[in-house]
Amino acid sequence: MSRTRFTKTKKRFDSKQQYQSLILPIFEERSDDIIVEVNDYTRLDVLANRFFNDATLWWVISAYNQLPADSIYTTDKKNLRIPNNIQTVFNKIKDLN
Repeated sequence: MSRTRFTKTKKRFDSKQQYQSLILPIFEERSDDIIVEVNDYTRLDVLANRFFNDATLWWVISAYNQLPADSIYTTDKKNLRIPNNIQTVFNKIKDLN
């Protein structure tokens, strides 16, 4: 699922569609989060496939952990939070945009 699903569009002066900026919320830690220890350069798409059965949802893990939006890799060893209920993440993004 693409993040553009949550992005609004507007018509430009030349009648073409243009995506508006997507605003991602800051997600607070929840008691039902899954904590995963990662090493350098762990791929977020692999984690998304493992937990959500959809590798295209790597951006959810990135946003949930406030990682740089331009990388599909982690760059240092730490723990990542994986949302247990991805629908709550989608709802929060939808409400903000």
